[in-house]
Amino acid sequence: MKSHRISLLFTFLVSFSLSCPAYELVRVRLLTGQQSVNILCAETTSLYDPSTAQDIAVTPSFAEYSITPSDQGLRLIQTSIDGGGFSFNLPYEVVIEPRGNGTVSVNGREYRGSIFIKLKNGGVQLLDVINIISIDDYVRGTVKVEISPDWPEEMIKAHVVAARTYVFYQMQNRAELDFDVESGIMSQVYWGVNGEDSASNRLVSETAGEYLVYRDAVAQVFYHSCCGGYTEDSMDVWGISIPYITNVRCPFCRNSPRYSWEKKFSTGQIQEALKKNGIDIGKILGIYLLKKSRTERVQELSIKGAGGEKKMSGDSFRRIMGYSVIPSTMFTVEQKVRDELIFRGRGYGHGVGLCQWGAKEMAVNGYDYKEILKFYFPGTKVKKLTND
Repeated sequence: MKSHRISLLFTFLVSFSLSCPAYELVRVRLLTGQQSVNILCAETTSLYDPSTAQDIAVTPSFAEYSITPSDQGLRLIQTSIDGGGFSFNLPYEVVIEPRGNGTVSVNGREYRGSIFIKLKNGGVQLLDVINIISIDDYVRGTVKVEISPDWPEEMIKAHVVAARTYVFYQMQNRAELDFDVESGIMSQVYWGVNGEDSASNRLVSETAGEYLVYRDAVAQVFYHSCCGGYTEDSMDVWGISIPYITNVRCPFCRNSPRYSWEKKFSTGQIQEALKKNGIDIGKILGIYLLKKSRTERVQELSIKGAGGEKKMSGDSFRRIMGYSVIPSTMFTVEQKVRDELIFRGRGYGHGVGLCQWGAKEMAVNGYDYKEILKFYFPGTKVKKLTND
């Protein structure tokens, strides 16, 4: 009976094809270390073994199931509304590929392209989930999450070219891994179909294939919300010189709500944040800034407590307190009363590369997207990808 129900819902196939040439595809790691993944496919969908390119099964429209690790590899578990269902074993890796322009929902979020599910490296029974998708569909899924689609078109174009350049660079430098970029803040935030917008989709199409190069090599680009008046030099961030990642005076981002900011914390709040990150130096007595970059961003600080002293980078302190809590490392610290510290600063983000609020204002003032990119990445130029 179980095999009969499987044959009704899953028709076995004998052929396989991949619609996009390999150079157009990016591998986006959506999830890692998962015990189970829920899948919903609105369209007919193929499952195949990527190690052999052999087809395993076809799911009908609106098929819903979960995939979990098993001793033999992966296991597909389908449960119907009336409580009945079935399960069967899959290889250690499987690709879920919708027919036509269909999408696949993973844990409630919808994605274009294919979904690659595999056991996590290291022998543990946990899953990694990777979206294999065309580069421009990937870029479409990042725009609305990173900036407002209501911003000026030339600014959005500049962001799109920067985002495409970022993924090109990562693809070149992560060939030995099974993914090129993450879907979160460690790369660019990517929400799949949920991150798309019709207006920005059109601008992705208008700039299709365009990316930044420096001396004919793919540029390594970054962006952030607001630089606070100056972008940061790569030498001050990483200790290496990237000619087009340098200090740029930016007079354009003053309209950002985070251009200047002030935060007040009790010494107890800071002490608790440190303890949550494994640092216990007792009651906080004061914070002292030891070293700053040329743009006045904090590179090193000292936190003195009743039980000792802890030195750390400004970025480490910002991570411990929360990136949205301390918007940037361009700050000063004042202690007017014994148990309160006042942080005053400018900007939001790491300050490296393109300043989004500055680019917005440049577009308002008539700059086109190529001029914006050249301003924040001096010495680079826009090049168009060809199929040659």
